[in-house]
Amino acid sequence: MKARITPSSALHVAQLACLGRGWITKLAWSPDGSILAMAGSAGIWLFETADWDAEPRLLEGHSGWVMHVCFSPDSLLLASGSQDGMIRVWDAASGRCLDALSGHAGHVLSVAFDPDGKILASGGQDGAVRLWNAATGETLPNRAVLKGHSRPVNSVAFSADGRIVMSGSINGTLRLWDLATGESLAVLEDHTPGVESVAYSQDGALLATTGQDELVKLWDAATGERLGALEGHTGLVTSVAYSPDRTLLASGSADATVQVWDPAAGESLVLMEGHANEINSVVFSPDGKTLASAGSNDGTARIWDVVTGTCLAVLQGYTNEVTSVVFSPDGATLAAGSLDRTVRLWDISGAAAGTSRAVLKDHTNNAAISRRLHTLSGNASATWRMAWSPDGAVLASVGQAGARGDVIQIWNAETGRLRYTLEGHTGRVNSVVFNLDGAVLASASSDGTLRLWDVAGGGCLAVLKGHTSSVYSVAFGPEGGVLASGSSDGTVRLWGVKEEQSET
Repeated sequence: MKARITPSSALHVAQLACLGRGWITKLAWSPDGSILAMAGSAGIWLFETADWDAEPRLLEGHSGWVMHVCFSPDSLLLASGSQDGMIRVWDAASGRCLDALSGHAGHVLSVAFDPDGKILASGGQDGAVRLWNAATGETLPNRAVLKGHSRPVNSVAFSADGRIVMSGSINGTLRLWDLATGESLAVLEDHTPGVESVAYSQDGALLATTGQDELVKLWDAATGERLGALEGHTGLVTSVAYSPDRTLLASGSADATVQVWDPAAGESLVLMEGHANEINSVVFSPDGKTLASAGSNDGTARIWDVVTGTCLAVLQGYTNEVTSVVFSPDGATLAAGSLDRTVRLWDISGAAAGTSRAVLKDHTNNAAISRRLHTLSGNASATWRMAWSPDGAVLASVGQAGARGDVIQIWNAETGRLRYTLEGHTGRVNSVVFNLDGAVLASASSDGTLRLWDVAGGGCLAVLKGHTSSVYSVAFGPEGGVLASGSSDGTVRLWGVKEEQSET
């Protein structure tokens, strides 16, 4: 175990490792819950959920951004589609690339396994849907390429019985294909100007689509017959999801609301308000009792009670919009990914609901505490970053102090009095976090550095240099011996006390 970072050891902190790079485009949890996959500009990161402290594996091989990943139903295989025009099939346990499939002329935007895990479908920028034998990598005889879309195909999915392939295009059309023959069964062209999201009910009988026309449209998945449309949103509908028992449907919109519908009756049951901007993603928990939503510019994810519409928790800590949310198979953990290049894992179970569980867990949700305790007077300017010490005794806030760069102010949380103003950064301070015992504060700045501060004395303990661009996020490891930082230079760096300087 690494020596803890303390005021006396902070001077000896050095970079331990430089991990992955890049933006996160897609999250996928293996059906058995053992692996979380993160796709992005660097490749695919695999996290073992049994040990979040273990170093994740990076699957490399694509020469462009990885746009989509999915697991086979038995969790043994992982498929990825990339901007390099390739589909790769990986052994999820070893990370070994089993096959590289070529055929698309342009980016591969979506991949999906059939319910048996034997067939892989892919949708591409070339407007084609391709079908592959997942075991051999060969295209399926007589139905290798399904043609009909005139624009890029950004979504593919199988019906629950595996007989129908659905594909959605950016020009507003959806097509249903007979998997056995490759023939087009139906063309759904009712969204204008484009389709934003599609979702099958779990039994595969129903299909819901959303678009820029502000409607949620319902279809018979077998025949392509339109069953109805749900009206109520006042902006484009960005995301849609069925509850596990298909009795409810949730939708998120650019109007900053989430709605829960009774699709059979065509009625809105609950309107959920709280996000400040567009909703990027909605997803039901496995038991269907709660709903998670990802906000856009407000940088939060929220947990809702499906029946009452009450917001159970606001998951904060991101420095950019939250793009994707996904529950673990047991429903106890929510993974939420953001354009700040972080994925945070949140404990959704029982009394701990809304607590960050792993990866970057420097914030916990205190949504139940709503009364004002103090008014803190003396802020340098508008405050845009804050952090509590673990014991709740100290509050750190960040504000602008003119051309010198941001300052960090340390407050006594009990009295509301300002204790120290910490100066030294020459750019915006994007993140602050306390170590486990609250003795050290770490800060990340657009000046490309991290600083470690003595909370008791108010002095700068160390300046950590290595990033070549703005540092946006920082977090202490679970044992306090490692500090992780993420930067717009595309790197995540790990810092720790040099072994020869470790405290005894």
